[in-house]
Amino acid sequence: GVRLAFDLGGSARALGMGSALSAMTGEGDGFYWNPAVLAQLQKNEVQTFHTSLFFDTIYDSAAYLHPLGNAGSFGVAFARIGTDLLNLTSGNQQSLGTFNFEQLQGLASYGFTLEGGLDLGASIKYIRQDAGTAQGDGVGADLGILYRFARDQKAFSKIGLDNLTVGLAM
Repeated sequence: GVRLAFDLGGSARALGMGSALSAMTGEGDGFYWNPAVLAQLQKNEVQTFHTSLFFDTIYDSAAYLHPLGNAGSFGVAFARIGTDLLNLTSGNQQSLGTFNFEQLQGLASYGFTLEGGLDLGASIKYIRQDAGTAQGDGVGADLGILYRFARDQKAFSKIGLDNLTVGLAM
């Protein structure tokens, strides 16, 4: 399968957990994968993330998340992954110069509680790719659902069914 570079998310925690945040509630890290997690956001968040990957590739992201009280929460984010000064060669490996490669993503998300422990969310994403003289862009949408068996944060300290949260993103 093909994975987008933006599957890295927006935090070191997300990267360290292998992007397994689609059912994490209470913080906004998971909204890159499942916008329904925004429904449980309690306070404003500003997230910034920078990491060096392979072959001088740099990944940066920034997000702002804002709760709207009982009306849910929204989040906006921007991410960039890029490598500069790649060698451009001809078919016989003769150097023709250099070029830069970058992908950009912008997303806007909203999440809210529908009823009981059921949270819903949606994201609109814009992605642009630039590889030297070739460019392309596209728009996509994600839908997310999250069900919490626990009715409050205190129940998460117990062991058992109350400590289970199930998330799904499409």
